[in-house]
Amino acid sequence: MRLAAVRLAAVLTLAACGGSTARVPPKASADSEEPAAVAPTGPAGPRTLDEDLPRLASRAVEMFEAVAAAVSAAGTDCAAAAAKLRDLRGRYDDVIQAWRKVESDGRGDDLEEQLVPYEARMKAATERMRPGTEACWQNADFDAAFREVTRT
Repeated sequence: MRLAAVRLAAVLTLAACGGSTARVPPKASADSEEPAAVAPTGPAGPRTLDEDLPRLASRAVEMFEAVAAAVSAAGTDCAAAAAKLRDLRGRYDDVIQAWRKVESDGRGDDLEEQLVPYEARMKAATERMRPGTEACWQNADFDAAFREVTRT
């Protein structure tokens, strides 16, 4: 199917997020009798969105619902829907960038597992925006705006 809602749902299920990287402890110098200090193995600070799979899944579903609300509110007015979608771009740029990162890293299956609990919400959002997406999916302005938000 070529509906924009289906494309977004497919993109959401292809995104992923990874874990943290451990740091290697420093070596003791040859002159030192004391053992080297061991660096902590956890991340130095909060994990980025592309490193936090549950948070990425939650934010992706939040974005999906916001897209559905924007399209639904515009009805079949494709120009209004496109404008509303472009407004969402900045609000969810972190999610879009995290998708790009995790997809390029080949970690899509991991996020797909995290999205399973959200299937009912995603299905409801898809149904909510169906009239608008069916009316506008062939509209070039709407399609471009939709691609900006979903980066498909």
